[in-house]
Amino acid sequence: MIESIEIKNFRCFKDTKITQFGRVNLLGGLNNSGKTALLETIHLAQNPDIEIIRGLQNKVRRESDLFIKANPESAWDNFFYQQNTKEIISINTTNNEKIIRKVLLKCNDDISGCVEFMQNQDFDSETKKYIEDISISKKSVLHLDAEDNGKIVASSFVIADTRRGITGTSKLKQLEQSTIFLLTGLKLQLTSHYEQARFDGKADIVLNAIRIIDNTIEKIEVFNIGEPIIYLTKKDGVRMPLSLFGDAVNTVLKFILSIINNPKKIILIDEIENGIHFTNQEKIWEMLFNLAIEYKVQIFSTTHSLEMIKAFTYIAQKFPEDAVYFEMVRSQKTQKIKAIKHNLDTLNFELERNIGIRGDS
Repeated sequence: MIESIEIKNFRCFKDTKITQFGRVNLLGGLNNSGKTALLETIHLAQNPDIEIIRGLQNKVRRESDLFIKANPESAWDNFFYQQNTKEIISINTTNNEKIIRKVLLKCNDDISGCVEFMQNQDFDSETKKYIEDISISKKSVLHLDAEDNGKIVASSFVIADTRRGITGTSKLKQLEQSTIFLLTGLKLQLTSHYEQARFDGKADIVLNAIRIIDNTIEKIEVFNIGEPIIYLTKKDGVRMPLSLFGDAVNTVLKFILSIINNPKKIILIDEIENGIHFTNQEKIWEMLFNLAIEYKVQIFSTTHSLEMIKAFTYIAQKFPEDAVYFEMVRSQKTQKIKAIKHNLDTLNFELERNIGIRGDS
């Protein structure tokens, strides 16, 4: 598990350090206070690879590849604090095994090191043509390197240019991905994930989880009629596709499958309250705490919802060693972001007296 993180020059973080993470972490705060950006930072720090960089651009921030190709010199600006690509991004994390990972990103238009690396690989005619193209086009290069306790574990680069768009490669074997990023509005193909859980003998765990939302559901099945689709059968015998059960059932299914299929990994949940009625929020938190402990995963989630924070606080009393709430706050004077840790007694006291705990205090 991650115990602490120090971020310099990434996204909205000029220089921020956060310590004492727990097994289940909830992040609250105003808009633009760094909640989603912190999830991105953790995602990148744990998986330092160009594919994660591209995923953050496409899936999280919805940045257009066509725009990047037309403006390659600014392709990586949004990763840097105040778009200052002359600075170096530094992300340091420490985990419970006392491994210190340091991730560095820098941006320039120097492709000499990239070309040298490519020439040392299988230098076919296509690679030769690519090198010729980027040498005469507008371009920028993002270099990524990572080390664990001083040992290099990842090294890659990605180039944006006007002729070929975006290309990149890892110089070392990719690390096994250790985080699952569950984004608001991002549709997952849940059928294959459910089949994996069923194969592992966990179908009953999944069924019990979605019954938190709808206790009339009695069976989960997958039918391959044209394409694999999950169907749910209710007590009255009516069988319907998952898509007809609304956001809450789909959301809970996404949560449960992400955890039970990925033991010992980190689950990142953006805007956890979406689609979940407040009457079910305590049950959802109890499920998440129990699963996090059983499958040894660490959870980081964001929320704007006061009801969701209250539900978290109530259930967290049962798991005091595992629960942490952080209030993300941006200083009006310096614009620096900090994360204020609230212990459960303080958090409960503040909620009872309507004291601001979402960056609005």
